[in-house]
Amino acid sequence: MRPHLLVLQADGEPIGNGWLRHGHLPEVTYGYSLVVDPEFRGRGHGRSAMAIGEQVSGMSATGS
Repeated sequence: MRPHLLVLQADGEPIGNGWLRHGHLPEVTYGYSLVVDPEFRGRGHGRSAMAIGEQVSGMSATGS
């Protein structure tokens, strides 16, 4: 399966992007890039994107 480009947004404004890939290995989803624009860093956007990625991939917040 091809990777998916995700556009990160805050208040409807694009603030970065990330790449997810699912199905390369059975039952495995992984992110291999996450970029938050410099002016939006330090506000928890990257952490939030990772948490949402875990939820979307079916993982718990603890990774179990």
